[in-house]
Amino acid sequence: MAKPGRRIVDALDDLIAELRLANRLRALELGPAALEHDDGKRATTDTAKRRVAQRNQLRAEVRTALGMGE
Repeated sequence: MAKPGRRIVDALDDLIAELRLANRLRALELGPAALEHDDGKRATTDTAKRRVAQRNQLRAEVRTALGMGE
């Protein structure tokens, strides 16, 4: 019997690992404040407060995806 070659699943796992590493490296380039929670003290209008909440949600998702925890 022929030895099975590399599986597509293995190739996808490697690709995902490389993408995660690339994302972590890019996050490091952003600087520490880019992923920190914004307390919204400077937001005075409803629109600004909504934007702060949306960005905080995105930051939380990115921190979780990067394995930084909360």
